Parts: sequence; structure tokens; C-alpha cells
Amino acid sequence: MKLKISLLSFFCISNVFALDLSNIKTFESKFEQIISSSKKDLKYSGTVFLKSPTNGLWIYDKPKKKIFLSKNNIIIEESALEQVIITKTQNDINLIDIIKNAKKISSNEYNAQIGSKVFLVTTSENEIKSISYKDEFENNVRINFKNQKINNALPSKVFDYDIPDGFDVIRR
Repeated sequence: MKLKISLLSFFCISNVFALDLSNIKTFESKFEQIISSSKKDLKYSGTVFLKSPTNGLWIYDKPKKKIFLSKNNIIIEESALEQVIITKTQNDINLIDIIKNAKKISSNEYNAQIGSKVFLVTTSENEIKSISYKDEFENNVRINFKNQKINNALPSKVFDYDIPDGFDVIRR
């Protein structure tokens, strides 16, 4: 009887701390993005801030770059080139959509299909460990996350963007 109660208690407690991907409203994390082709691996790192449904900010440390995401625009700031590229969004995939649409396939893996792309979301306890997929060039892409904060308050001003003085603006 004690064993049954202990197992039931463990099951209930583990479900309380389990990660519920469908209820993620905000996400902040350090990341490492690895793009692998048949010839070489490219590594990028930085910090990502996401707020459901459409706000996002990717700050790349190497190479230095910022990507702002909103409902209507994607803004890429290339500091080294002193330029900003502004693109209207069209059926673009965002990380919150991937996370929320992911369906459990094993104890720590989820699949999300958005359009023709399939994403593998790997979790560890109450964190998202990584997201993997193939890009449009058939490269393997893996984004590893660490030091995450899930559903913490993120002020909207984090996602505000002002074009730096002297930067060229390219509109697509």
C-alpha cells in the first residue's frame, strides 16, 4: 500500500513540474545555433526573447546581429554592415508557434509540423533543451537553449525598435 501511495505521489508531483509546451506565453534564453551542411558546421550564439503570439528578438553575439519579429515585420539589423533590412512577414514560422504546436512523441521529445517543415523539440525536465529541423537548403539546424526563463514577465519595450542613425535601410 505504501508503494502505491508513493508512486501515486511521485506521478502527481512529476506532472506538476512537467513542462506544458502549449501554455508557454514568454520565453527567454541563451542559445547556440548550429547549422550543419555536408561541408562544415557554422555556430552562432546569443540571447532570444519571445512573447506570444508574435513578438520576438534574437540578439546574436557572433556574428553581431539583431532580428526583431512582429506581427507585420521582420527587421534584421546588421551592425557590421551598418544596415537594416525590413521585410513584411508572410507565413513566417516563429518559435512560439513551433513550441505550442509540438505533439509529444516520447518522454522528452515533441514533433511540430508547420507547413512542410518538421521540427523536433527536445526537453529535459522543465526546460526546452533544443529544437532541430532541416532548412530550405537541406542543412541540419539545431538550436540549443540554456539558462531559460519561461512565462516570466517580458516588458513590451524589449521588442521596440529604432533604426540607428546613419544605417542604410533596405525594404523588401
